[in-house]
Amino acid sequence: MPTPATCGTRTRTEPLRYRVLISLLAAGSVAAVVTGCSQEQDGNASPAVSETSSSAKSNSKAPKVNNPLDASKYLSSPCKVLTHEQSQSLGATAPGKPRTTGAVAERAGPACSWGNRDTGIGFQIAFMTGNKGGLSDTYRGNKQGDFEYFEPTEVDGYPAVYADGTDERADGYCALLVGISDKLAILSGTSAYEGKQNSCGAAEKAASEALKTLKGGA
Repeated sequence: MPTPATCGTRTRTEPLRYRVLISLLAAGSVAAVVTGCSQEQDGNASPAVSETSSSAKSNSKAPKVNNPLDASKYLSSPCKVLTHEQSQSLGATAPGKPRTTGAVAERAGPACSWGNRDTGIGFQIAFMTGNKGGLSDTYRGNKQGDFEYFEPTEVDGYPAVYADGTDERADGYCALLVGISDKLAILSGTSAYEGKQNSCGAAEKAASEALKTLKGGA
């Protein structure tokens, strides 16, 4: 088995390069996510909090979600948010790996990770149930200086924001949060892609596919 690759003082484990994309802040908030290298042990995440932040926005409330989606049926089976065909279209070759138990799932929310052993890429969809204010919790986190980058956008008409405590987009890691209701956001995170454009483009594509499933209730 290949040895773990290093990234600063943190590590990621080969060969799938799945990394824990959801990290708990020291203050106990789960309003922020990080895609910096973090080693997974016994189903728990090693907190990785950045001391730097983006320029805080004056607005601490996310745009309203006009067409909320019901994700309740996917919380116990998060991997069902992408069909096999959808995950393959995004480059995955291995079945999704759910995370529904353990400290991260219990405090932040259930998630599923997919990957490709040959290319090393990985992506994850997480339901951020720990953030009761939905995407607005991320906006508040940014106002508090929790993020190194914070870039509002939208995905298929739903409010979204690229945000992370560590900016490693140029190294192939990207985090995108999408508000699917005023009380719930999903995280689409990618790892080991080639460059900023590909990593964040893949995160947007994964989020878009997840939204299709949620809209259809499949």
